[in-house]
Amino acid sequence: MNEIKPIYKHDCSECEYLGAFVQTEDKYQPMAKYDLYAHKRETMVELIARYGDSPPKYLSGCCFIGYPEEESPSLQIPIFKEIFDRYNKKFSSKK
Repeated sequence: MNEIKPIYKHDCSECEYLGAFVQTEDKYQPMAKYDLYAHKRETMVELIARYGDSPPKYLSGCCFIGYPEEESPSLQIPIFKEIFDRYNKKFSSKK
């Protein structure tokens, strides 16, 4: 599932919206419909999964640019791996 417009409000204009995602089974986060975002910073990418409009209704993790994926604890969590993969796909296709 990948809608064009976010489902929930998000207050950071620098975040890149990467579509919606329905989490069906995972021990790390609640089952819900999420808006996925990535926020590129100088040496890392912040990974965000929003599941509601109020400010605290999101999950976040990060991965450092240039490090192997297997060395990033966040990428061992399926929803953050999904965000990272979508981010890479979106920006590798713009080169």
